Amino acid sequence: MKNYLQFCFLLLPFLSNGQAISYLENTVLFSNPAATVKYKFFTTSSLRMAASNSQSGNFRYQLSALNYSKLAVKNFQFGAGFTTSLSNFYRSGLFKVDANYSFLINRKFRISIGLGGDLNRFSFVESSQSNTTSNLIPSLNTGFMLQGKKWRAGLTYGNLNQPNLYIFDDTIKTKPRFGFYGDYRFRINENWAITPIIHLSYISSNLITSGIGASAYYKNFQFGAVFAGQSLTLVAGYTFKEKYMIGLVSNIGLFTGGPSFNSRINFSFAITQK
Repeated sequence: MKNYLQFCFLLLPFLSNGQAISYLENTVLFSNPAATVKYKFFTTSSLRMAASNSQSGNFRYQLSALNYSKLAVKNFQFGAGFTTSLSNFYRSGLFKVDANYSFLINRKFRISIGLGGDLNRFSFVESSQSNTTSNLIPSLNTGFMLQGKKWRAGLTYGNLNQPNLYIFDDTIKTKPRFGFYGDYRFRINENWAITPIIHLSYISSNLITSGIGASAYYKNFQFGAVFAGQSLTLVAGYTFKEKYMIGLVSNIGLFTGGPSFNSRINFSFAITQK
């Protein structure tokens, strides 16, 4: 039970994220405080609906919402956001703030270093035990991103303070969370570009997710796919007036407990740098 609870708690920030412009700007951006955007101001919101059917015949659903915004002030970027989920299995809510600083190493490389904090609480609804709501869990996170002309790579170190989780009359000391992300942009011509990506997430020394895939860009359109374990994520997006972005993300999972399906609609708005 302890390992299961800890897994659920640490995985929450990775389960509720959207994708419209790029994998970094809408997924890694929420989990790595050092991730930067190329805009003066950027905000993204997503709504997610998921459904699955277990071997026992129990139907499960999940509704979740996310908002995250980032403001650039000279070499600093400040972010704040939240995510909340509602299902017939659990309820959760997370609020986060972060900040990072970027500087040039030389003409080709830029590095950013970030620090952030989360406040997280969740509860289970399918249990006869009375103590099914967790404490308010504070987490400290750090990371860095290295960026070249055509590529980006970064590391995340979450749960620096290893906070205690109190639920079901148990006390669980959470473990550190690590993440790695990288992509490379291949420019085919003035209209087409392809970006392969890789994204790994670890709890302590155990790999919990590994994603590999690619996005293709044609003018203002984007489409792509990411393979992660036993799931396939398909992405489609469109950017108009260089400020507004809309995306659709669909995930199909084939697990031992039964197949699952979820879709997410993501809206983003950006103010470009002058």
